[in-house]
Amino acid sequence: MGGLLVGRFGTAEHLPLVEPCLKDEEVVHRQHFGNNKVREVQVKDVALSASLHLLKIKPSDYGFPTLQAIRPPNLHYEYQALVFPDDAKRTAAWKKWRDR
Repeated sequence: MGGLLVGRFGTAEHLPLVEPCLKDEEVVHRQHFGNNKVREVQVKDVALSASLHLLKIKPSDYGFPTLQAIRPPNLHYEYQALVFPDDAKRTAAWKKWRDR
């Protein structure tokens, strides 16, 4: 997805390129865990992470738990790193984004 590239190589001036994706709930990645748990990454999650990077805000501050532990930082631009542990964490991240 282009949002990953814009987030990685863009600047705050590129935010308008990502904004249309901030409402897109299409699933772009699924991770299967034990106990038949499936976690999904939506287009809007990727766009949120990219937007945070463009604005120089740490995505881990918005509840992307995988991003708190990842090294090197270039892995922040892979779908599997953008999985929220549950819908409540996703909802909290989006509330924080709207309230900023």
